[in-house]
Amino acid sequence: MIKKILFGLIFLFAALGLRAQTPVAKWVELQDFSRLMQGNAAFKAWKGESLLWPFLMEATPEIPIKVTLESGKARISLKTIKLNPIEADLSAGFCGEAKSIGNFEKVSVPDLAIFQKDNSLILDYSEQWIMLLVEVDAKAKPGLYPIKLHFDQAGKRYSTQANLTILNQALEKRIGFQIDFWQYPNSLAEFHQLKPWSPPHLEHLKTMWRQLDEIHQGPITTYAFWDIYNTRIRELDEMMVQVTKRKDGSFTYNFRNFETYLRLVLKGSPKRQISFHNLFPWNNHFFFWDEESGKIQSIHTAPGSEEYKAYWTPFLSELHSFLESKGWLDQFVIYFDERDEGETLGLIEWIKGLHPEFKIGYSGRFDPSLSSMVYDYSMPVNVVLEAQDLSNRKKAGFKTSLYTSCFETANQPNFLLSSNYLDIYFLVYLAKSRGYDGILRWAYNLWSSDILNSAIYLDVPSGDAHLVYPNGEVSVRYLVLKDALEDIAKLEARKNSLQVREMMESLLPYFLLNLENDRWSRVKAMKNFLND
Repeated sequence: MIKKILFGLIFLFAALGLRAQTPVAKWVELQDFSRLMQGNAAFKAWKGESLLWPFLMEATPEIPIKVTLESGKARISLKTIKLNPIEADLSAGFCGEAKSIGNFEKVSVPDLAIFQKDNSLILDYSEQWIMLLVEVDAKAKPGLYPIKLHFDQAGKRYSTQANLTILNQALEKRIGFQIDFWQYPNSLAEFHQLKPWSPPHLEHLKTMWRQLDEIHQGPITTYAFWDIYNTRIRELDEMMVQVTKRKDGSFTYNFRNFETYLRLVLKGSPKRQISFHNLFPWNNHFFFWDEESGKIQSIHTAPGSEEYKAYWTPFLSELHSFLESKGWLDQFVIYFDERDEGETLGLIEWIKGLHPEFKIGYSGRFDPSLSSMVYDYSMPVNVVLEAQDLSNRKKAGFKTSLYTSCFETANQPNFLLSSNYLDIYFLVYLAKSRGYDGILRWAYNLWSSDILNSAIYLDVPSGDAHLVYPNGEVSVRYLVLKDALEDIAKLEARKNSLQVREMMESLLPYFLLNLENDRWSRVKAMKNFLND
């Protein structure tokens, strides 16, 4: 398993004064980098598809290695990726419960995926995992093509080969399946030490959204204050919606940052969903700038209380008017995260009583009473929705998705650094097989200051809080998710096939959530079938 790869066993050689040895690149299995690929390297691909080819590279560190591709008439291109080790914990299960008592194993996982300029890389270790991203042109001709890969370092060359079969099937880039990773814009500002919502911050956000669009991200994560959880008090001008309480007790609202961010993201996708958080936060604090004291203050009260309603009624009225004036009201969704079903239902009824046009989103256990009120409903992977309930939601024009959290046990599928990559495929396949519209996941980019070295973060398992890294870098998990979404395009292209339906149904048995080898074998069978 990849989670058992210990980089502590890999030692660093200083290249100065050393003579470069002939480099060696060993093919390894994608689902388990510690296993060498058996037999000849042979691959199949649709036109327009990308392939992930991982290697264990053995070479002298700190001396450039040039990677080249010899593909004849295959019309394929190559991108070289260096995989850097990240410190991680294996405390998956119940939100890292073992971390609270200091009882967890630390390992290093090759998760940080850094694309190399001009396919030239410099290893940091004498042994290091790399990955090649091979992209097949959309206009490539079907056929069997011999491929040669060359690794050149200081006059020494290592070559390996593979056979690539390009099938007479074209991959569609658009799919009827969405990802919803919750974003943390201020995490970028913090890491890069930028003023939130300043032009340099917005440039980083553009990069973030280019990455998100590559994995079919749907909604924009927005909020009333600084982020979804607001565990740190910031300045007024850093609020997404700036709330001010005047000396006379009335409130005013400045939507400048909110509008700036939405315009940046909606420029290329004007009808994208806007998910809005903070009406039922975990800490039940509601913030504002107080003119009387000249400080940020908060109201701490239970949702639904009279004090709560006095705070939110004018806020929602101003927000409704603002959204209506910009033409964004129909795509706006007020979102509730894993909160008590009864309290949430009461809040929804109150909100609808004020402004019936507001749509509602909810992640949590299925509740029939909520379902009729919730436009965007995401349920944990271990909840199986009855066929009639799903049918009712589809008839109403509602969205339904699957989500994973840090509550799953260690052997259940997830997106963590301790997860097997085959489980990312399984979760994507499972959501599609259940008839859902996509997958929701917390969180996309909630980073510590040491994220480039360590993913040990608060009390959550490593990888639960991030899928990408600063400086525009991604993870291996990101690349695998992107590859899994290409498989969704293949499934949609063959949706009328009886065999496709049978293959998808084979992923539905509930026991697969707890039996790793069984679900992995079915994922492999699905991948083989899609390339038949």
